[in-house]
Amino acid sequence: MYSQGQPRLHPLQEDALLRRINTVAELELGAPCILSCLYAGRDFFNSFGLVQAALYMLKDDCLAYILSYLATSKEDVDLAVSALPLFKGVYKTDIVWKEICQSRWREKWGFSRRWKEALDDFTSHHTSGMSKTSELHQTQFFWLHRYDIEERDSSRRVITRDELCNYTFEVRRWFSQNDPGDVRSLEDILSTGLNQQGRNCQFTYAGQFLGYSENVRNYTFGGTTPLKPHSQKITVSSMDSFTVLRTPDWGWQLNSNNYVMRSYDEIGDKFASSELLWKDLNENLVMEQRPPQVVSRFNWREIPDDEDLQTILPWRNSWRTAQ
Repeated sequence: MYSQGQPRLHPLQEDALLRRINTVAELELGAPCILSCLYAGRDFFNSFGLVQAALYMLKDDCLAYILSYLATSKEDVDLAVSALPLFKGVYKTDIVWKEICQSRWREKWGFSRRWKEALDDFTSHHTSGMSKTSELHQTQFFWLHRYDIEERDSSRRVITRDELCNYTFEVRRWFSQNDPGDVRSLEDILSTGLNQQGRNCQFTYAGQFLGYSENVRNYTFGGTTPLKPHSQKITVSSMDSFTVLRTPDWGWQLNSNNYVMRSYDEIGDKFASSELLWKDLNENLVMEQRPPQVVSRFNWREIPDDEDLQTILPWRNSWRTAQ
């Protein structure tokens, strides 16, 4: 098959080439055309068949590193495995999913804490078989499982006391009749209030809400059950009862008819910037016309283009005169 001195194909490459030719030959009903087989061989080389066959010569670790370079998302992994089935043996490995986790979480709120906790759990998982996340010891694919856990947790709408007390919240008041410097605050338009300067506040384990004013306010976690481990309702005295929501970047939002709070993680969190913290709301404002049954000097109001917010933020008859 080869002349002396010519480069030789690896047996795996030879097998792949022959399989491609045999597939075409079998379609010729027992009388294969030489030209069809020739074209099949040519297509094999033109479609990088030799390269794909050569990949089978690589060890699993090498394949995993190649896949981790090619894939930066779960969708990329699925596409790669579909195009090159040889990745099926390595696509769940930690080498692949550690990189995907880092890439995915880096663009989300609280990256530094989330990444550090995952690294600590990974170390614990491999040194003692234990983990702070009890589900993780059930599988050898730590980072794939951690990815799934974080994806599910991103939609959780109950907050723990530790989470509430360990983050700083920026507070803004919905709607402002006097919003300095906002060119959209015209005579008959009520500004959304999101352009005002926010106030940085904190919840303490002692049940105090600090930073909004000079007066210390108390808060109730979990309604009438103060020792409840998690809650969807937070009530702050002399303010409002807040509902716990999640932001698109996985952060925490406490929402009421009068106020909105968003958390930022001071430890290396890019969302600590006020501009980024409120970007999704400020960039999606719409003008909503006043309902005819509401008495107000404002004919329009700015509000985020979000049906849930529009439902829970009613027009008020009290908006009659300027503050």
